[in-house]
Amino acid sequence: MSKFLPRICSFGEGSSRVTPVLLCLACSLVLASGCASLTDNERLQKLIAEVRAANAKTAGGVGAVPGTPVSDSEPPAEPSPVLPLPARVTLQPETVVEITVDEDQSLSGTYEVNNASAIRFRYVGLVFLGNMTPEAAETTIKKLLESRGFRTATVKVTIVKASHDTIRVSGWVNEPGLLEIGPGSEISLNDALLRAKGLRAQAKGIKITVARGGLLNPFPVSAAPGRTNEEYALIGPDSKATIPAVMLRGNDVVHVLT
Repeated sequence: MSKFLPRICSFGEGSSRVTPVLLCLACSLVLASGCASLTDNERLQKLIAEVRAANAKTAGGVGAVPGTPVSDSEPPAEPSPVLPLPARVTLQPETVVEITVDEDQSLSGTYEVNNASAIRFRYVGLVFLGNMTPEAAETTIKKLLESRGFRTATVKVTIVKASHDTIRVSGWVNEPGLLEIGPGSEISLNDALLRAKGLRAQAKGIKITVARGGLLNPFPVSAAPGRTNEEYALIGPDSKATIPAVMLRGNDVVHVLT
């Protein structure tokens, strides 16, 4: 541009009216060129921002923090494994569930199971779902709604936050009572007795009864309907004291007797 300026200036010596026009034209070309370059740069930055936003959105489904730019040189993070709940997880007090009813969205929402093993199901009222699987809860709610006037009810129950399971240890142990275990999990009889602070020193020739699902039976040391009572001795084949390798699940009752 500098090599053209002398010509413009010299040409302007003979025609004072032309010189301002040429100068304005030259400046306009320079400014226009700069503006075009700036516009292209802005367009490029916008494109990069859009690509990064798209990458962030894609990576967001596999563990990226929403709104965090994803480096152009780094591949998207691998998905974090999501461990499903055990199949035997049931609805217990403090369990949080999400319920959807296709025919009436006002009933859809998140509910917490209370200490009476029930949810307050909006205008329907209390619905008892204690110790039910999500599938059993769906059937219960479906039947209830259809009995209340629904021609049909499409219900889906999903456990959002599982609560703990509970077993009871009673009889000749130092600290009888309820023990909390993980949802759908198991605990060995040995660990349960340790958590109950062990057997009483006076206990001799004792046996242990395991009432499967006994917490679901109004008789405290009897198995739930359809389940069994199991009895174990604490003396092994070699006449030495031993704890049988028995696994306990939620709602089981262990009773230590002499």
